[in-house]
Amino acid sequence: MKITLKIIGIFLLSLSVFVGCQKYDDSGITGRVDDLENRVAELERLVNELTSNLGTLVTAIDALENQDRIVSVNKLPGDAGWEIVFANSGTVTVYNGANGKDGDSPVIGVQKDTDGIYYWTLNGEFLLDGNNQKIPATAQYGVPQIKIEDGKFWFSTDGEKWIECGDVASEGIGTIKGVEDKGDSVVFTLYDDSTITIPKVQSFALNIENTEVGIAAGETAQIPYTITAADDATKITAIPVAGYSVSVTKTSSSEGTLNITAPDPVVDADIYVVAVNGDGVTSGKILSFAAGQLEVVYDVQPVPAKGGNVSVTVNTNLEYDVVIPEDDRAWISLVPATKALRQDVLTFSVAENTETSQRSSTISINYKSGDPAKTFVIVQNAASGVEVEWKEADFSTFTDDEGLSPTTTVTRTSDAGWIAENVRFKDPETYAEDIPAAVITLSGNISQVGKLTSPILSGGCDMLMVNYGISAMPASLTKGLSLTVNILNSTDEILQTNKITVAKEDLERATIYTEEFNINESGEFKIQIINDCLSGRAGNSTDMTDILKVSWKPYSE
Repeated sequence: MKITLKIIGIFLLSLSVFVGCQKYDDSGITGRVDDLENRVAELERLVNELTSNLGTLVTAIDALENQDRIVSVNKLPGDAGWEIVFANSGTVTVYNGANGKDGDSPVIGVQKDTDGIYYWTLNGEFLLDGNNQKIPATAQYGVPQIKIEDGKFWFSTDGEKWIECGDVASEGIGTIKGVEDKGDSVVFTLYDDSTITIPKVQSFALNIENTEVGIAAGETAQIPYTITAADDATKITAIPVAGYSVSVTKTSSSEGTLNITAPDPVVDADIYVVAVNGDGVTSGKILSFAAGQLEVVYDVQPVPAKGGNVSVTVNTNLEYDVVIPEDDRAWISLVPATKALRQDVLTFSVAENTETSQRSSTISINYKSGDPAKTFVIVQNAASGVEVEWKEADFSTFTDDEGLSPTTTVTRTSDAGWIAENVRFKDPETYAEDIPAAVITLSGNISQVGKLTSPILSGGCDMLMVNYGISAMPASLTKGLSLTVNILNSTDEILQTNKITVAKEDLERATIYTEEFNINESGEFKIQIINDCLSGRAGNSTDMTDILKVSWKPYSE
């Protein structure tokens, strides 16, 4: 930097001599001099800010080793950086403007080695001194120096050995990328994305998670508390009002339990709780008490024999216990869940009932005192003891009146209410096995998509089975076979979507394929099978797929 400033001085002296000899318009030269001076000032600022950032790194490393903590973090005006105040190490500044561009600039950082000591690095590699030893990044070795010479950045930890570390044209050197205040700590992110985390000084504070409490007459509420930055002399007390009684159970200087007993009858009241440390610093909370309320909302619909989950909603401002009779815990259990404020949804898992008799369990919601508040009954149906038989769609009436249609695409409705859209009806003799009705061939024409839809069916669907195949040559299904199988409700909303797929190389003509699905839907439903037309063409003989049988097993409770 001194070399550069000397050059400017010589230039200005020459200029004054030249001007003294003759009249001359020097505005252009003056402008260039101003630009040069501004550039020098900018480089000096850059060097100072880089040095500040490196000093901050040294302070952060020493803070880790000496268990120093950060008092505060403040952003500089104009988002120029951060000012960090340490409890013992003073104030340091991190500048945004000194940092380079990601991916374009050299990176000076620190890295902890296997000996637990942080050392200086350049672009991820340890820097070495004149004795080929790694250079510790601690205050004992001083803050590194940065200088600019011959358009280059130079870095030194001792002022004697200088290491070239980048071109000034890169507009900076990567050091500290960012500073994040996380409340209880401050995280320094370096340009190699490594981090240094320094704890913050914690202010003395009384912490109580729930300050609004519902309580029953004569009940004792146990309210846990913690104290941040407590010392051995810290004390906590609560001021009883309106007939409430209060005691404190301390488990340590920083935590314990408040025991607050309500009067009979319960009255609304605010109880002030205060903590005081050895220096006389106080922190307080107000606990608001009100008469407890507890409401249970439960659907009395029996649980199917195969088991399932039961949800119970509890609206309350009270703490409570859920009690399942011991004899029933083998088949009913409470699913762990996070309680929501004022409204809890309790989910009970009910195992399968393999017995032929119905069973039930009376569940209690108890106050913390053990007294019952509400009860409800979970009932589970008995196993039927009889294997549920499959039902099969009757496709025979599709061809009773109009006969087969092996070459023409048509749309028909069976007497049972099945709708076959854009299909052909072929002779079942194509297949070796006995097919009780005409083969329904779904069109694969993208402009006339084949579809088979059932009427509304009752009794629910536990299992679904589809028998299908191809009577055309496999080469006509250029991308293989694909069907969409939807389960609809009575208003045609899709409840489930399943897929049937066969790769082109696995297709064989006149072979019966079978696909089964676990549906597990109760109530009314509809079955819908659609040709996915994988080839995406409009040819009349493209992607034709045969539906041979559709069967389902009714839902069993």
